[in-house]
Amino acid sequence: MAVYWLSVKHLALQLQQSPCRLSSCQRRVRQRRNEIVYNPPMNQNPTPDRPRMPPGYGVGDPQYGFEPIQWSWVVERMTDARNYWVATARADGGPHLSPVWGLWHDDAFHFFTDPDSLKARNIRRDPRAVVHLESGDEVVIMEGTLEPASATPDIVSSYESKYGISLGDAPEGLYRLKLTKALAWLESDFPKTATRWRF
Repeated sequence: MAVYWLSVKHLALQLQQSPCRLSSCQRRVRQRRNEIVYNPPMNQNPTPDRPRMPPGYGVGDPQYGFEPIQWSWVVERMTDARNYWVATARADGGPHLSPVWGLWHDDAFHFFTDPDSLKARNIRRDPRAVVHLESGDEVVIMEGTLEPASATPDIVSSYESKYGISLGDAPEGLYRLKLTKALAWLESDFPKTATRWRF
């Protein structure tokens, strides 16, 4: 009994001295739970402006004018696309680019990857990423951070319906792109339509 009491006192002392006291740990757990389960809605009509490019590209030159692309156009292409390219950073800082299947759901891009894949290992170390579509004629580029997401029945059903596959009972490795910036333009009238959104 004396040994047990000393062990309890020692544990209590460690908790008091630990930089991660109970209240702060609880806050971190809640924050982590919110990242995985709750995805705040994004502005469905963000304000467009001009991307920053060197003068030689003509962006911002009055002679070309500015006809911003509508955000709904971006959403339509992200929704209809079959293949997406995801760029992450390797441990040595080098780039890693990989094509994936994905889904535009609740105003955000989602995709599955094996938790042991190079992409997943890169994301756990550095969640910053770039996602873009295949077309160079109708360009969509998105930048942000990739967060673990909950594979809700709605997401799983939409994903399986889109690609004609089964993800099984408990699919793992779902990520959601939390946007910081998006770019889009039409090659046919660049730089007139070169558009940027910041989040």
